Amino acid sequence: MPTLETDRLILRSFRKRDVDAMAQLFANPDFMRFSLGVFTQRKQTVVFIEKVMGWDRAGIPSQFAVIPRGKDTIIGYCGFFYHPEHGIEDIEIGYRLNPDYWNRGLITEAARTVRDHGFRDRNLSRVISLIHPENLP
Repeated sequence: MPTLETDRLILRSFRKRDVDAMAQLFANPDFMRFSLGVFTQRKQTVVFIEKVMGWDRAGIPSQFAVIPRGKDTIIGYCGFFYHPEHGIEDIEIGYRLNPDYWNRGLITEAARTVRDHGFRDRNLSRVISLIHPENLP
C-alpha cells in the first residue's frame, strides 16, 4: 500500500509496532463514539491491525494510519473497510480521529485524499460511507 501525503498529514500502512498507540486511541470513548464501543483489551487492537495488514497483503483497499507531518504520533486512521462476511460487497470509507485534533479539518483532508486514491489508483467505481444519525458537525 502506498504512503499518501497531504499538506499536513502522512497516511501510511499500519505496522505491528502501532498496536500500543492504537490501543490507547481505541480505549478512548470519544475516539470510539458512534461505533460499537471502546476496546477494553489489547487483543482487540491486535485483531484490528492484523486484519488491516492482511487486507494490505491481499491487495484489498485498506486503512491508513494518520500521522501529522513532522511527527511520529498516530492520531487516527482513515481508509477503506471491506465487509463481505456481513454480506456487504461495497467498499466503505471510514475514519476515526483523536479528539485532541478535532475541528481542524484534518480528517476531512485525509478522507478526501483516501477517496481520491481509491478512485484514481485503486480503480474503485464507488465507495459508501455509513454515518451514525447523531454524528453531526
